[in-house]
Amino acid sequence: ILDAVRTEGDAALLRFVRDLDKADVAAGNLKVSEAEFDAAFGKVDKDVIDSIRFGIANIRHFHEEQRPETMWLKEIRPGAYAGDRYTPIASVALYVPRGKGA
Repeated sequence: ILDAVRTEGDAALLRFVRDLDKADVAAGNLKVSEAEFDAAFGKVDKDVIDSIRFGIANIRHFHEEQRPETMWLKEIRPGAYAGDRYTPIASVALYVPRGKGA
């Protein structure tokens, strides 16, 4: 999917939406405007938004606690070191099915 989108752009996105989600989406409907986001946000109950924010805070705190204080490194032979290094992921891509049945 990623390679196709890199080379074909929106045409690949539309093809995958059609083939995987069985949804017919027009090219003009791929991008959601800021006004559309704001309008949708305004329709969500405040308690739902508060619950989502609470969940986000819990998840963030949990994963922050998982991070090691420092990089673990051990000299396994003179001059040879091995250890763990934690590196954040710069970006990810997800396919989240959302076809007609969703």
